[in-house]
Amino acid sequence: MNYKEICEIIKTVSDSNLTVVEIKDKDIFMKMSKGITIADDYNILENELNKKNKYNDKLEVAKDKVNNIENTKEKCEENYDEEYEIISSPLVGTFYKSPSPDSEPYVSVGSKVLENDVLCIVEAMKLMNEIESTVSGEVIEILVQDGEMVEYNQPLFKIKR
Repeated sequence: MNYKEICEIIKTVSDSNLTVVEIKDKDIFMKMSKGITIADDYNILENELNKKNKYNDKLEVAKDKVNNIENTKEKCEENYDEEYEIISSPLVGTFYKSPSPDSEPYVSVGSKVLENDVLCIVEAMKLMNEIESTVSGEVIEILVQDGEMVEYNQPLFKIKR
C-alpha cells in the first residue's frame, strides 16, 4: 500500500458514515475511527447535568412546599384538642374566602357555623368547589390567605366545637 492509496482510504472513510475501519494488507494493519470527540462528549454530559440540576431545583421547591404544609399540619396537631376541629382541603387548588371578589367572605374569625355550612371555595381546573364545615362551632383561625394555592389535605380552618 502506498501513500496515495492510504490518503484515498482516509478521505473515503472521512466522507462516509462509518465510525471505525480496520484494514489488514500483508504487513500493514491500519485502524481508523471517527465520531464524537472528547469535547463533544463533555458538552453532552454538561447539558445533561444542567437538566438534572434544573429538575433538582424544582424538586427542592416542591419539597419546601411539602415541608411547609407538614409544619402547618404538625402545628395544628400539636395544638389539637378534642374541642377543636381542623378543616382541611380535599383537593389541590386556589383558596377563596368569598364567592366573588366583591362579596363578603363566607366566614371570618369569630363566625358561628353549623355543620355543612360553606366555609370557602377551592378552585380547581376552573371548577369552584365549596368546602363545608364538618362540625358546628366557632371559627377560631383561618390558616390560609385569600387567593393562596392550597395542597391536598392542607389545613384551612380551625373550628372550636
